[in-house]
Amino acid sequence: MQSQFTQQPFNGANLSSFISNPEQRCPCLLLVDTSASMSGVGIDQVNRGLQLLMSGISSDSLNLKRIEIAIITFGGSVNVVQDFDTADNIVVPHLVASGGTPLGAAITKGQELIEARQRIYRAANQAALKPNVILITDGEPTDDWKPAAARLGDRHNSSRLHLLSIGVDNADMQMLNGICNRPAEHIESNQIVSLMKFVSDSLGSISSSRPSDNATFGTVSV
Repeated sequence: MQSQFTQQPFNGANLSSFISNPEQRCPCLLLVDTSASMSGVGIDQVNRGLQLLMSGISSDSLNLKRIEIAIITFGGSVNVVQDFDTADNIVVPHLVASGGTPLGAAITKGQELIEARQRIYRAANQAALKPNVILITDGEPTDDWKPAAARLGDRHNSSRLHLLSIGVDNADMQMLNGICNRPAEHIESNQIVSLMKFVSDSLGSISSSRPSDNATFGTVSV
């Protein structure tokens, strides 16, 4: 079982939402490894960290209007547990660790999600910053991941999105470092909650920037 969360309809697709909230958007996609190796401390920290992330974003009224979060998990299968939306519309999922690590399929689904959201921005003539993608994994991929990772890396290297890769515990750091020209960061599983605090604070700063600033995450501090 991948998650006990039942995906809700994405009300953000309604273009009228941009009339009531015309603030520029700061989209952030979380690609979260929920494979069996994340059982125990890892998945517990992820669940606690997601709660902290949403509460941190919600604590600032401007961040709440600007930052949009999407969550894709990959553990046995790939699941879109949350499409892009603001934190006040998100029911934080409870994730369960199981299965292998289909990283390539998760990256492909994530890029599809980003492209769909960007089409909505364009249709609504909505100002938006470049997408931020945070990849969190503790193992080696169990599918054909290289083509999808290469496309994701190309988009980062050409400044079409910002990728932050996080290797947890015994993650394949050589693989993660090879995805794009930004080195991956390594943390222990008991630091994931602190990582989410860093993400919340960083997104607050990024969301206040101008598109021309090309703002992104600094060095991870946990």
